[in-house]
Amino acid sequence: HFRSNRTKGSGIKKKKQVFFVGSKDVWNDGYDLVEKALKLIPKNKRPVVKIVSWSNKNNERLTDEDLVKEYNKSLVTLCLSRLETFGLVPLESMASGTPVIATKVSGHRETINDGKTGFLVDFDPSEISEKILYFTKSPKQSYDMGNKARDHIVESWDWTKLIDDLEKNLVSFVGIKQKYSR
Repeated sequence: HFRSNRTKGSGIKKKKQVFFVGSKDVWNDGYDLVEKALKLIPKNKRPVVKIVSWSNKNNERLTDEDLVKEYNKSLVTLCLSRLETFGLVPLESMASGTPVIATKVSGHRETINDGKTGFLVDFDPSEISEKILYFTKSPKQSYDMGNKARDHIVESWDWTKLIDDLEKNLVSFVGIKQKYSR
């Protein structure tokens, strides 16, 4: 349901907050890495972690608008999954103008430009805490990298562009297939 024109930054002031979409109880989501990384940050420099599961307290899904607001308010989104075949959370975050700290797993490596739209990290709490501090020490970096992330999404991951590219590839493939099947 990602549409780059619907998730533009809204001018909401960023808080000293990092955003985590996932469950505390699902090992694969990587919340244990969030906890370990935060313990390495001195309490007076530690950001608030906003945790959003896929549903709210009444087991209702968050609205897209509420989700975008949370991305917009955050300095960075943490995507610390141990296995991610693709992952929409980094795309949604970057479309909202919020950079990402993500593990170096397949889906994240495909969508995040390390050092430009966010950071790719190992499953190392020390490295994760270092990257969190990068944004909390200089919120301007969150805005700058977030703008680059937003541009990256519009240029490379907009659904309309992706569908057009797929259509061109399919037409080309069918043409090649017909040429060699005669």
